[in-house]
Amino acid sequence: MAAQATPQQAIPVGKKGRVELQPPSHTWISWGVLFAYLAVFVEGVALLAGNHGPEILPRLGAAQFHLCSIYVLEVAIALGPGWCAMSPGWTCGELIAHHVPYTFTVMLCFALNQQHKWILPLVVVLLTPLNEGLFIINSLGAPGWVSKVRRFYGFLIIAESSEPAQVHGIVIWTMVIFPLKSWSHFSV
Repeated sequence: MAAQATPQQAIPVGKKGRVELQPPSHTWISWGVLFAYLAVFVEGVALLAGNHGPEILPRLGAAQFHLCSIYVLEVAIALGPGWCAMSPGWTCGELIAHHVPYTFTVMLCFALNQQHKWILPLVVVLLTPLNEGLFIINSLGAPGWVSKVRRFYGFLIIAESSEPAQVHGIVIWTMVIFPLKSWSHFSV
């Protein structure tokens, strides 16, 4: 179980004045946030595998609502007790900068009925909860290689959501050639 901490008990680390959030006082909170992220990831995979026409808008809206709800919950526990399920590594400001603008933008997109113009990006972003889930898995004591998998997965999502024709060479080099040539240079 993680140690109990409040924002006042947080210890500055790294850059001057940077105070990282503490993990939740009860491990089950981190597990709950992890399973919520994984559920949204499964929703994203199901949407990505299906048809991308306007008929998916209700399911897309529900999945985006689920993701934004997790983000709001995470901001609330960061501002309240000073916890972050993805600890260590996140400050309250970083968590707010990561979650609040996205939630506001999605809310605005759906409120103005513009989601039909953004179907594919709204679906692809539903793959990113696996990245956040892997952050939580690390905070729960996963081996060091999980962090490498998380960084690589994050790179793939960013690369594949860009112009695919321009990045396929980079992805192939990163996935195949670079690991074969220099995998032994990475430390766990």
